Amino acid sequence: MKLAPESRLKSDLTEILHHIRHVKFFQDHGIKDNDLMEVCENIKYEFHEKGSEVLSFGQRHNEMYVVLDG
Repeated sequence: MKLAPESRLKSDLTEILHHIRHVKFFQDHGIKDNDLMEVCENIKYEFHEKGSEVLSFGQRHNEMYVVLDG
């Protein structure tokens, strides 16, 4: 997942799909694997230190975050 989207192989996309397929948001909205694959092709990895602010409450954002751990 840490690879830039344009550098990912099919095996990388399959691994990412394995992780995001279980995200409640995608399950609740009935997002199919072919649409999730498009997410996998564009998703970007970010690391944030424990306690760091990722989003500010009350501000509009154009991002969606999937928390893998923490």
